[in-house]
Amino acid sequence: MVAAMVQNGCKWKKTHQFEISLAQARVSLLLTSPDQQTPQAAKALIRAFQRLTNARKSRNEHRDREGVARDSLAKLHDNIAAQEAVLGELENETADAQEIVDTLREEYVALRDVCHDPPGPGEQDSDSSDDVEESLEENVVLEDDRPAAERRVE
Repeated sequence: MVAAMVQNGCKWKKTHQFEISLAQARVSLLLTSPDQQTPQAAKALIRAFQRLTNARKSRNEHRDREGVARDSLAKLHDNIAAQEAVLGELENETADAQEIVDTLREEYVALRDVCHDPPGPGEQDSDSSDDVEESLEENVVLEDDRPAAERRVE
């Protein structure tokens, strides 16, 4: 929106600069030819001065609006820069969090592989698997019987 105001300002400048130069030409034409000093020439001179005054007033108003638009645009650029900085920080934090997630996944896979690794040939026979499960259950029960202070340390 601000950019559109600035662009429209360029079109406005061309139009009003032409009006100003036209009014100045009329004034100089009327002032240089004294034989044209008729009531019509006087009216034309008054109209030219009025147009010139109106064009200057419009130009000044436009300059004020353009200044406000430029200030707004500068503020928007500052806001965008601040948001990009925050976005950069969030991207860094996201990358750090992703590294933590990846590390935890790798640790989980390693632990899962250790816990669920099938026994190699000759290590255990199928009858002893029941004994292993029972001993694991006993270990779990024993670990839960430990005092709370010991469980927190881990």
